[in-house]
Amino acid sequence: GRLLPFEQEKYVARGEKILSTYYTYKKSTITGEAIVECNFAKQGVMIDGAHITGKIDKMELLSDNEYRVIDLKTGKGFSSFDEPKQSVYDAIKLHHYRLQLMMYKLLVENSRDYEKYTVTEGVLEFVEEEEEGEIQTITLSFDTKEVKEELLKCKALASIVYQKIAALDFPDTEKYPKTLEGIQEFEDDLLKGTI
Repeated sequence: GRLLPFEQEKYVARGEKILSTYYTYKKSTITGEAIVECNFAKQGVMIDGAHITGKIDKMELLSDNEYRVIDLKTGKGFSSFDEPKQSVYDAIKLHHYRLQLMMYKLLVENSRDYEKYTVTEGVLEFVEEEEEGEIQTITLSFDTKEVKEELLKCKALASIVYQKIAALDFPDTEKYPKTLEGIQEFEDDLLKGTI
């Protein structure tokens, strides 16, 4: 919906401040070679029968056949995926961010135009958070055994969730606690086919 004039003024001012700060910190790394706002709507991405799409904020070519995917985030920043002293809300948010980066890897590597490339890492850039003169970031390397196993789980969940949506089969989630552990229990039940 439309913003009221005072809301628009507030968000324009906030956006200008964020962009100015981001540019100050990142101008030396902006080369014009990155792909920005890469839309996968017409890339025909299928994951085990699930049609997926999305838009990636930034893709940087690391070598002849490797990309890094970058997602820009506003709001509170984080220093790692397992940051200590997280609130319940922050733990859930970081879990979803991690899944989002994995989905981006799946999008790129299963797309028509980029299937010959490998995504070796995903990066979150927290555009409103600065740390020691840099924009705060978290990097997820896709080369570790743990992350490769998580990626297989993410791929299976994408297919299961797609099938459930297509069949209008929406499981009751009331029994699951509204915590990271509850979300993971729900994901495990989906994978086991018990719901």
